Amino acid sequence: MADCEPSVHQFMDLRVPEYAYMFGFLQADGHLSQQSRQRGRLTVGISARDIDLLRQFQKLTPYNSSISERTRSTNFAETAHTAVWSLCSLKARTKLNDLGLPYGRKSKTIAPPSTEL
Repeated sequence: MADCEPSVHQFMDLRVPEYAYMFGFLQADGHLSQQSRQRGRLTVGISARDIDLLRQFQKLTPYNSSISERTRSTNFAETAHTAVWSLCSLKARTKLNDLGLPYGRKSKTIAPPSTEL
């Protein structure tokens, strides 16, 4: 992904290729959760070898977020090393939801963004 100056564009302006890619990635591999009192988070977990992609997403996002790593045993591997990006901003989550990223399970509801470009 090319470097993009997030302050030049509005967050998740899908006319910007980096944001369009990021939104598609979040639709496929992200999870948007919602809790009481407007709490919640967006999380994306991928293999730690691809952590640079999460760092690019973090750069594109003008809200505080964190990246953590963990190693655990899974059904597929004895030890899986993963990186997880977490974003808790209500403003960011609302924008993503307005574009069509649903809260909770999404496999049957994912669709192209619900905005006019």
